[in-house]
Amino acid sequence: MAAQKVLLVDNEDDFRFMLRAYLRVRGGTEVVAEASDGSAAIALARDLRPDLIILDHRMEPLDGEAALPFLREVATAAGIVVYSAYVPDDGSAHRLIDLGADAVVDKSADLGGMEVALRRASRRWISRPGSSVR
Repeated sequence: MAAQKVLLVDNEDDFRFMLRAYLRVRGGTEVVAEASDGSAAIALARDLRPDLIILDHRMEPLDGEAALPFLREVATAAGIVVYSAYVPDDGSAHRLIDLGADAVVDKSADLGGMEVALRRASRRWISRPGSSVR
């Protein structure tokens, strides 16, 4: 089975480092690019066509919420996981799902929460036309 191509998007180097390490240990993925804001993520997603995008919610100058519809447009088959320290119970998670996220994870959650989100988002990748995964 081919490894999932992953685009990591976060303005904090430490979070990208932690996610990269987690994905390396988890296996089945290859981080093909990293971005520190939504604009760079859109350009990379358009060029690289990742299978999975892990997207921070709040960044400057273009945050994940604003980038999400554009990412969904340029990477239609990609699974998108949004993770955030700013998802209160005010409907933000539902809004992110409506904008195109496959899953939303609280940054303060343990990696088990990220694993559930990655599996949910991976279903989009597994079922996409032309996938070698059955």
